Amino acid sequence: MLGEDGIRGHQTALNTLGKKIGDKEIEFIIASTDATLEFAIRARAQLIEQDKVQILLSPLSRRRGHRSEEFRQTRPELTSVNAASGAQETTYVDPAPNFFRYNMDGAQWAGGSGQIRL
Repeated sequence: MLGEDGIRGHQTALNTLGKKIGDKEIEFIIASTDATLEFAIRARAQLIEQDKVQILLSPLSRRRGHRSEEFRQTRPELTSVNAASGAQETTYVDPAPNFFRYNMDGAQWAGGSGQIRL
């Protein structure tokens, strides 16, 4: 599954690079969803309210990406990183200053890298 592959990649990077930023040890909490928006919203609420996370790595889908962006606008104390969603809305259309992306968006995936001559 895509999510499990992503988690394994993340854990491999942590094992290779370490789990510290500066002198601070980082604890990672993984929440799973059933790929529905409603479940993702509940998981996010638990991570924030119960687990007291400060950084969120998410979301996986376009729909959740757009809804996540709306949420980030209301929670400036949280830092969020778009780990997989191709939704342009997350970082291009009225982006929140605390929401970052390290993957390409859908327009970049579909855009050409040169000219086609017929």
